[in-house]
Amino acid sequence: MERAYHQDSQACLNCGTVPAGRWCQNCGQKSGPAHRSVLDLMRELAELTTHADSRLWRTMTALVLRPATLTRDFLLGRRASQIPPLRLFFVVLLVLFTAGSLTRHGMVSVDLPAADRQQVEKAINGIHTRSPRLEAWLKPHLLRAVNKPEAVVEVIREWLERFTLLMLPIAASLLWVLTVGVRPRFTFFDHMIFATHSLSFAGLVQIAVFLLGTLIPASGVLLLVLPVHLFRHMRGVYGGGVALTLLRMTILGLGSLFAVAVLFVILAWMGLQFAAD
Repeated sequence: MERAYHQDSQACLNCGTVPAGRWCQNCGQKSGPAHRSVLDLMRELAELTTHADSRLWRTMTALVLRPATLTRDFLLGRRASQIPPLRLFFVVLLVLFTAGSLTRHGMVSVDLPAADRQQVEKAINGIHTRSPRLEAWLKPHLLRAVNKPEAVVEVIREWLERFTLLMLPIAASLLWVLTVGVRPRFTFFDHMIFATHSLSFAGLVQIAVFLLGTLIPASGVLLLVLPVHLFRHMRGVYGGGVALTLLRMTILGLGSLFAVAVLFVILAWMGLQFAAD
């Protein structure tokens, strides 16, 4: 068994190549002994944390103040100074769902009083549809949901995070249709980056609404910055005049609302179906 814990030569301990600098050009491993001091580890941790924080700060600042510049820089390959878009999106989603739970803005189940539950059950039993199969499925599932609302909410909450990711390709598809014939030509990848940055900013605004809502009842007014930000972002990336940009925003908004409505119908069905199983 090899016992070469320390580097006695200039060769890389991983592949044996003589590195030309601090990093091996063959395998990418950092040069130096296999065992280092605790001070070295603390120095690496401080460097990693500082570097990550600076990238996060620069990315967030650009996302809020210069969204078009942030997206264009990424598409042009100038990416070292910013957090990858998907990583940023996942971080925003994590904070968003956490903030929603902490501020009780997320989905919560409500246990109805006995009298109200009886009225709801009576209303459900009175449902009549033109489809006997739909009625046979709907009534028992709704009745179970009334008696076990926490199970339905848990299923919807579990799948909501996954369904949120579907908004990225949906928005990118709408953008692809809206920019057909635009020069220079944009690829689907480009639209995905735009959608990721745009939805990340929307998530940041929603986080602010959740957190400030505990102190300021009218915090929902912050949502008014979303169309302003989208206008600056879309016009800065795709070009076009004011009228064309507003038209694209309108179609994108209506298409996104329709997609959200369809996704929520599917979520409701999944909540009723899987919570009852």
